[in-house]
Amino acid sequence: MNTYETVGDARQGRTWDSMQIIEIEHATEGTCYINSKYDLETLQRALAAKPMPEILRLVRTVVDYRAEREEEVERAISVFVSTRGWGDYASLHWIGDGELPDDEIISRIRELISISSDVDSVPSDDELRARIAEAREAKAQAKAELAQLEREEPKPVHGPGYCYSCHSYCYGDCGDYTPRPTRRTLSRGIREAAREAMFGLDD
Repeated sequence: MNTYETVGDARQGRTWDSMQIIEIEHATEGTCYINSKYDLETLQRALAAKPMPEILRLVRTVVDYRAEREEEVERAISVFVSTRGWGDYASLHWIGDGELPDDEIISRIRELISISSDVDSVPSDDELRARIAEAREAKAQAKAELAQLEREEPKPVHGPGYCYSCHSYCYGDCGDYTPRPTRRTLSRGIREAAREAMFGLDD
């Protein structure tokens, strides 16, 4: 178990599966921080069942990466930069915070271009400004469509036994049986699709 003196150090030591930064009382190091794969409540139950002598007490959750990721997804835009290898490779896109100033986004796109290979063309600043505006408009349109869908009463499209929570014909075996689509499941599905489109991941 890696421990860190500061929250900043813990952030630097974050791994892909870290869920939270938790403040702990360590037997030899005193107050310090750990990156946990589980939330505070789950970790408390695990330690109650199988104590770790070095952890005297779990104090509190300091950072919840899940909430931060949701905020990142909410702000993220995808800006087309260039084709690569004359179509032989995936196109180059910059994905990041759409609320940053144009000049900052352009600077980051230039950095991305400098470390990317087989870039077919390098757009001008004016071209990038136009593409940034298009990406912001597309994101705003997607948010508006999501809001509209969440206001509408969803209708079932699957037969008996289908669960809109686990997306399978589980007949309730998943423990969260949802036989009709709800605004919650619809909204979650759309957000998962957005993450897939933005980051290539289905979280």
